[in-house]
Amino acid sequence: MKKPNILLIVVDSLRADKLISHNKTAQTPNIDLLFKKGFSFRNTISSADSTYPSLGSLFTGKYPFNHQISWFKNHSNATEYFDDLKNNNFHIYGTFQNQTFFQTLSSVFHEVDLMDGEPYLRIFEGLGDKILKRLECIKDSEPWIYYIHLMDFHTSKNLPDEFNLDEFGKTSWDKRLHVLDIWIGKILQKVDLNETIVILTADHGEFDIDLDIDHGSLPKLQKLFKLFKSKTPKIIESIGLKIFVFFRERKRKYVVNKLKAKTINDDELRKLSTRGKTLLFDDVIRIPLLISGTNVPHGSSEQQVRQIDILPTIYDLLGLKIRNKIDGVSLKSLFEKNSVPEPYAYIENSPDPSTNNEYGSFIGLRTSKFKFIRSRNTSEKMIFLYDLRNDPKEKINIADRNPDIVQQMEILLIEYRQNDKTSSNEYDDDDVTKIKDELKKMGYI
Repeated sequence: MKKPNILLIVVDSLRADKLISHNKTAQTPNIDLLFKKGFSFRNTISSADSTYPSLGSLFTGKYPFNHQISWFKNHSNATEYFDDLKNNNFHIYGTFQNQTFFQTLSSVFHEVDLMDGEPYLRIFEGLGDKILKRLECIKDSEPWIYYIHLMDFHTSKNLPDEFNLDEFGKTSWDKRLHVLDIWIGKILQKVDLNETIVILTADHGEFDIDLDIDHGSLPKLQKLFKLFKSKTPKIIESIGLKIFVFFRERKRKYVVNKLKAKTINDDELRKLSTRGKTLLFDDVIRIPLLISGTNVPHGSSEQQVRQIDILPTIYDLLGLKIRNKIDGVSLKSLFEKNSVPEPYAYIENSPDPSTNNEYGSFIGLRTSKFKFIRSRNTSEKMIFLYDLRNDPKEKINIADRNPDIVQQMEILLIEYRQNDKTSSNEYDDDDVTKIKDELKKMGYI
């Protein structure tokens, strides 16, 4: 039986509510058509609020503490299943930005387009044309997997006047989504949906900032580092990135402080938050997930699913078996409306770019009802609990009023992370056993 092709489109920083909310205001007729023909998961949770760890979860089906992919280390861990797909006679292609993680990832691809831009090349600046050419070239390479990573919501460069029109949308997000949709339409014209599965998702979300305001890009400095990197890659990779992040954060802090001086509304202040420096609000971890194409029925699910479930779902749709132990599960059973237990979603944030920490400050678990967040280092004892049904904007910390729920969530978090080596001051096996016994006596588990 012929295997379907896979077109995987990851839109960097695309928060879920901008695309799948019932209150969506952007005009996206081509993406809407995919929704009508395919299956959407409306409550999908990313493992992390930054690109490399979240992509690590997408490509391995594992939580960050198991795949060990951070900003600076273990990027090759993301290649395992691409290698496996090659061994199953798939041709692997990619179009993404020219960064270290993607350079390492693409080392096992058949062909790639590594794109440069200041700070990133957007889909209407030549990237879209490169994608269309690539699709033309791979028609005779079936079965294929083509991974596209788009940065149109990550950059603060203004849209050209031809796209910056009110008819495209009221907000900067709406306008960018409309431009993205135009190109999604062009891409789909090159794809036979009877032979291809299209997956549209994101790596993580983003706070609802005004994308027309430059919150910290430094294109000239970035261009200078790329020039030096071509001559001394190892030195610039380790030192140059830290220097760039230092100056970027200084600029971002300056811009944000100016905006805060004009702001008194709590909701507006939330929008000025920075990933890695704040709690794991749904703004930055809820992502869209749409699967459409051959053998995918029309429908949707409100059940919480996880980014780590995407890889096993792809394998299930391809009729392949996962070789090694992973944390995710296939979502294919939800296509048939089968009732399955809703899994907890482990989440963690990225490190504050202004520090030398390799890992972020907070970890947690999310269900459809509650979100539990605590400091990664247990000695800091910062604990947050949000009632997502009654407080969807996560404004009220109810941890002090609900110690029983906190204890239940904590023991589950401990069970998830018994083998995690990325965090200090964690519990050992004896501690876990004692805590479990005590919680059983108290009736919590």
